[in-house]
Amino acid sequence: MADISWFNASAYNVYEPIPAGQYPAIIVQSEMRMNKAGTGEYLLLVFELIEGEYAGKRVSTRLNLKHPNPRAVEIASSKLASIMRAVGVTNPQDTSELHDTPLLIQVVVEQGQNGQDSFNEVVAFRRFVKAQPKPSPGSSSRHKLSPDNETCQAPWDA
Repeated sequence: MADISWFNASAYNVYEPIPAGQYPAIIVQSEMRMNKAGTGEYLLLVFELIEGEYAGKRVSTRLNLKHPNPRAVEIASSKLASIMRAVGVTNPQDTSELHDTPLLIQVVVEQGQNGQDSFNEVVAFRRFVKAQPKPSPGSSSRHKLSPDNETCQAPWDA
């Protein structure tokens, strides 16, 4: 036996999946790994959420880029192409070129099997475009709508 009386379990968070939704994120880790069966390799991508309530949380996905099942490779290749388009890097030499560029990820919650806990899966990837703030009422703009809200007025016509 080992003495772990010094360990304080309450100081650590229990893993809880984030709710399903779209989140701005960046890739912070990527590496090829051998699959459990030893018959292929997958690309592990770790995403860190960069905005909102879950900023700082991490989720990951595995892309079976080398696998005996051609359909698995096709799905993984399609997802990798989506990621590349989302970060604006279409011909990288290394996965590190995909890191640190914001993209929008679609996260779902999958139910664990055989008593396993629920977990997150990243299922879609899109270009992230930060929303521009709307002008506040009364702020000046180059063109303003007329009182009837149908025609545009130039500042000198106001």
